[in-house]
Amino acid sequence: MKVMFISDIHGSYYWANKAIEKYHEEKADKLIILGDILYHGPRNDLPKDYNCKKVIALLNPLKKDIIAVRGNCDSEVDQMVLDFPMRSDYALMDVDQHHFFMTHGHLFNEDQLPLLNENDVLIYGHFHKPLAKKENGIYILNPSSISLPKEGTNSYGIYENDCFTIKTFDNEIVKQIKKLKEKKYRDEAGVYVIEGIKMLEEAINENASIEKIVICEDCSDSGIIPQKLMYTIAKYDCIYVSKKEPHGIDADRLQYCGV
Repeated sequence: MKVMFISDIHGSYYWANKAIEKYHEEKADKLIILGDILYHGPRNDLPKDYNCKKVIALLNPLKKDIIAVRGNCDSEVDQMVLDFPMRSDYALMDVDQHHFFMTHGHLFNEDQLPLLNENDVLIYGHFHKPLAKKENGIYILNPSSISLPKEGTNSYGIYENDCFTIKTFDNEIVKQIKKLKEKKYRDEAGVYVIEGIKMLEEAINENASIEKIVICEDCSDSGIIPQKLMYTIAKYDCIYVSKKEPHGIDADRLQYCGV
């Protein structure tokens, strides 16, 4: 099952229309709207092409596909004009043996967790910032706002095959989280996670197909990683993170002959 997540439309017909176009392009099975659908909110600037009536007309024909929750800017009158339920503080969904707790974020978020079990998924909007991480056994996700992002650019979320991806409308990956450390998922995806400078050097020397290299900023600045290797890995798709990992560097690599 493929699920698309959007949040904080805030009445922008331009971005709502972009999202629906992406929904059809992605060929998702469900569209989850994480609140703040119509009203722009007194603390926000007007989003691009602010037109609540046109957003209503755009969303209502998809009422059978949509699961929506109430945002802090949503009101009772919004439910009167929308043909799908959107007044609940949260909704639940089970996909691929994952239990999704879907909410807006003003009541439940990473600092105010609902009652969840290990490997459950908490997904919310509200903060207009992208987030994808696993903490204390819980997956915590936020696709950001499609219309008024406060960090990065306009984005949405896609869940498919045990992988959650936050994407821009230009199809660039903003954040991604997947269970690659469990062997059955590595085998299915044909992907390994390797850690450490030596293993990365070996992968490069053996011409492995490397998807991404994740580098701790402290390690790159301190000279732990040899300068020659830094020049080499600069040719790859690199992500720099502030949090120090045990080995300072890791990479996703595809299976190749001889592994």
